[in-house]
Amino acid sequence: MKRIIPIFIAALLVMSLAAVAVSAEEPAVPKTVKAVYGTPTVDGEIDIIWDSADIYPVPTLAGQVYQDDEITTPSTMRFRVLYDDTYLYILVEVHDETMADKAWEEKSLGGNLWRRDGVSFTFAPNGDTAETAGQVAPAFWFIIGAYGNTANWNRAPLDVFITEEQGLELDDAGDWEKIPMEKRMYAISYQKDTAGSLTGYTIETKINLNPRLVAEGFETIKMEPGRKIGFDIYLNDNNYLLVSATRNYGLCFESINSYKNNAEKAVIELQDQRYAADNSNIPPFYVKEVETLPEETTAEVTTAETPADTTAASVPDDTTAAAPVDTTAEAAPQDDTSAPAPDVTTAAQSDDKGCSSAVSAFAAVIAAAGAAFAYRRRRR
Repeated sequence: MKRIIPIFIAALLVMSLAAVAVSAEEPAVPKTVKAVYGTPTVDGEIDIIWDSADIYPVPTLAGQVYQDDEITTPSTMRFRVLYDDTYLYILVEVHDETMADKAWEEKSLGGNLWRRDGVSFTFAPNGDTAETAGQVAPAFWFIIGAYGNTANWNRAPLDVFITEEQGLELDDAGDWEKIPMEKRMYAISYQKDTAGSLTGYTIETKINLNPRLVAEGFETIKMEPGRKIGFDIYLNDNNYLLVSATRNYGLCFESINSYKNNAEKAVIELQDQRYAADNSNIPPFYVKEVETLPEETTAEVTTAETPADTTAASVPDDTTAAAPVDTTAEAAPQDDTSAPAPDVTTAAQSDDKGCSSAVSAFAAVIAAAGAAFAYRRRRR
């Protein structure tokens, strides 16, 4: 019996250390987004062709929520991707029950579009997956606000994502109302509950990656099955009920650091035209049921009900996440590596792997103990 105990303890230590080592060495695998071939009409409406694309809900997990000051139900986001011979098409649906109107946002939050409601996109158009300490060309990053404003962080050419209208200056694109509807590369529609209050918005956009590649001296790419493109998407949410001058909720698909590190981006993979999407397990997005109010109380909500702006005297410093400068106005771009960002890469992960490793180690220990017992019986 005395010989069995040392063997048992040794087996336990060896198997436990081996299980931990295997778990620690497992590389992070970026999420893959499958883009289906098709050309939608970019008008902010969900055409039937979008039914052929997979729907990707953005998870509200520890690693994906990079800012959370919410006092109400957090906003949610999901998206899908199509492509054709020239463009990527991205449809983003946002459910947000704390949207202020455009006038309040502009008055209270100024020109920093990342502080307002909107969606950020980042791309590595040539599929680069190398570690980078900042946005290294041809990677780029931009924002489309919930009310149509854009922030073009890397001064990408206008015909990358803003407009194909010739003659517009880069700074003119900050006001999308100056751009004819048929020339815009993005469109926005809004959702409302039965009381008429905003509950979210849909952004439909097309992106031409090649002008960015050409502008930075890289070879153009062909939009064909098998092509991989680095990508990530972020939700910026300002909760006007908090009367704050900064973003209150942030959600990303892959990593908060993907805007400056190509190795932390997800991947868009262009599919063969025969690819068939399966959204059978995707629940309905807008599930909030609103009680129908009596007729006399269904008056349209006005901006008079919006809380007063009390942030002018003292604007808190936002040190919780990367803050792009809105370069569609006169402001010059700044070094993005100086923008503070929370380190969420070490956030608590799912316990599935740990449980699996523990079970494996325990099973190995039992097996070792059984072998030792059998050996002792043979010795007798």
